Amino acid sequence: MVARRGLLGGAATAAALLLSGCGLGKVSLEKALNRAAEDVDGVTSTGLEVGFEAEFRRYVRGSVETSAASAEEALETFGAVMAAIVAAAYEHSGREEQRDRQAGEITLLDASGAEYDMWDLRPELEAERGRLDGVLLSDFEG
Repeated sequence: MVARRGLLGGAATAAALLLSGCGLGKVSLEKALNRAAEDVDGVTSTGLEVGFEAEFRRYVRGSVETSAASAEEALETFGAVMAAIVAAAYEHSGREEQRDRQAGEITLLDASGAEYDMWDLRPELEAERGRLDGVLLSDFEG
């Protein structure tokens, strides 16, 4: 009886970890997204993470650093990074599963340390979405 309770408790814990975004899928998706961003020309480092927030809203957030010296070059790199992240997310888990993942809290830092956010990259999304947490991966589909 005790062994069966332990087994059921272990299964419930494993299920809770997977649902909370702490499972193996989270780690492998994070690696795929960071690898995709790192492969973009001009990117010097990445720090993207994925997970779940309240009400099980899924997110990808973090920062990407680039060697870009001008705002124009930085935004061009940022656009390429977002396209690469979307492609990697869809390849990893499928479009339908990933398209509604929040992506508004991804920022890019240029060589001088200037920070760019989604409103810098896509100003029209500010009027359309209203909040950074409303910006989705699907907004950057290629």
